[in-house]
Amino acid sequence: RQPPEPDTTRTQPKRRRPTTTMLALLIVAAVATVAGGAAAKPSFCRSLACPAYQVLPGSVEGKFELRRYAPSRWASTIVNGTSFTDATSHGFRELFGYISGANKNKTKIEMTTPVAISVTPGEGPNCATQFKVSFYMPVTAPPPTDPRVFVDHWPQSDFAVSWYGGWWNDDKVVQHVHTLSEMLSTAGVKFATDQWYAAGYDSPFSLFNRHNEAWLRMQA
Repeated sequence: RQPPEPDTTRTQPKRRRPTTTMLALLIVAAVATVAGGAAAKPSFCRSLACPAYQVLPGSVEGKFELRRYAPSRWASTIVNGTSFTDATSHGFRELFGYISGANKNKTKIEMTTPVAISVTPGEGPNCATQFKVSFYMPVTAPPPTDPRVFVDHWPQSDFAVSWYGGWWNDDKVVQHVHTLSEMLSTAGVKFATDQWYAAGYDSPFSLFNRHNEAWLRMQA
């Protein structure tokens, strides 16, 4: 005779189905985490580290986002000139040297994204513009050995941001900042007019799905 099958009904607890109240609480918690905390890493950062931000109310889908960036650290250099593309290339070379080992620790630092350029126009038509080119630094940044490079700390900052594809040139970046400023003025969003930003997220060798942004600092 075969031994009787063991009675497992006493040893296995019954599975409880989540109640409607439990599901509602889980959904509310998930929404609160996304809405109240830093956004998930954007797809346009690819595999590189990039600064965290939160999307604020007032953003217009498909046109611009209002973003709150957490405090962050950047390696920066300042280039004075009249050409955005020339200044960006010059500054990029200096910063690339820094992350390649031109620092006190002689260590290599992983490339990040974006390359951010703050642009402060000169006071007159023949005056040089100041371009501050910056690499995001998610880790402690060793002191640079090149006197032209410095570690820059950004406080929490609110930016209005629009985006576009392709490659940079002087006319293109200015046009997109101008278009962003018009959209913000129409929407009643106040922004600083003495400085603007461009942010590029892709290597020059990336041919497709390039992502660039125009930034304007928001004002209360």
